[in-house]
Amino acid sequence: MSVGGKLAQWRRRRDLSGSQRTGSYSRGLAWDRIREFTGQFWWVLMLFPFVFVLAFLPIALLADGVVRGAVLGGTAVSGLWFDVVIALVWTGAASQFMGASGEVSTSEVLRELDREGWRLVNNVKLKNWRDIDHVMVGPGGVVVVESKWSANPWPVNGPGDSFMEIQKKKAASQVQTSAKDVVAWLREFGIGVPAMSLAVFWTGARRSGSGWEPLRNTTTVLVHGPSLRLWLQTELPSNGMNAELVDRVYSMLGQKVDEQDQAAIDAGQRVPPTLRGLAIQWGLKPMAGIILATYAIWLTRFAHDWRIAFATSVAATGLGLWACRFKPIRGVAVGWIAVSFGLVIAVVVMLIRAAIQ
Repeated sequence: MSVGGKLAQWRRRRDLSGSQRTGSYSRGLAWDRIREFTGQFWWVLMLFPFVFVLAFLPIALLADGVVRGAVLGGTAVSGLWFDVVIALVWTGAASQFMGASGEVSTSEVLRELDREGWRLVNNVKLKNWRDIDHVMVGPGGVVVVESKWSANPWPVNGPGDSFMEIQKKKAASQVQTSAKDVVAWLREFGIGVPAMSLAVFWTGARRSGSGWEPLRNTTTVLVHGPSLRLWLQTELPSNGMNAELVDRVYSMLGQKVDEQDQAAIDAGQRVPPTLRGLAIQWGLKPMAGIILATYAIWLTRFAHDWRIAFATSVAATGLGLWACRFKPIRGVAVGWIAVSFGLVIAVVVMLIRAAIQ
């Protein structure tokens, strides 16, 4: 196979197993709650940054220069972060985001099996009303996985309160049903494969269960999240499917996912963004662009000519606008443009002031 073909396969596996596919339902609920909250209480959210600034204004006035700006900027940013906390807590969206983070944690562990011939597909929908968090296909057969998160400790390999016992049984029943759906779907195409189901439990509690416990049918296992990697290393089946059958089932799952994604697009549904994705796209990438542009333009100081600095900043701004066409580096381009165009404005202001004087 050519290098281009191998690269295309790698990108395909990355897309199907990527964290951006996990927790879409939970993230969708969370963002819907936040949108409803901000639509109703937008005036409260706008008020908090001003309140923070006013509260620290006396301290800022006692300072001079850069310190004053730092105090005012820091308090304004603190007000914005307070808005974020309020929106997450008051709407209950934080719990939904943590549920999505549990799926991400499971996906990251499962993805490590790629080098051993296992293929992972996240967020598979075989029926319109049920999502399957993760489906693995590999030498040992098909493994259907559901991820669960709770602020309360899960009673895995140990007793727990009645509510969490009920939740654990519900999770086990859900993943068993999902596994049956996958097996029945494959049988429609004349494919019979060994299958098992796995429920992975994550928690924010300081103390929780550990290890794993099989159910009576021995094809369903309940695993405490931090023990998932050890279970995969020691208990995951290694025989049952040849490489050709693995590729066929994996290809069918990928096609099914493509169909469901296209149906969602046709219905006007958008994939809700992840917090990690937002932080990278509009936090880390713009910061990288700011740093790169700052160092690049800083080199013009050796020219000792404002015309060179102006031309360089204009060219850098144009370069940033051109780079915005490419989605992977769009965030970096935004930070780059902010610095380069800021220098253009600064040079223009200095020329205007010089002409007036």
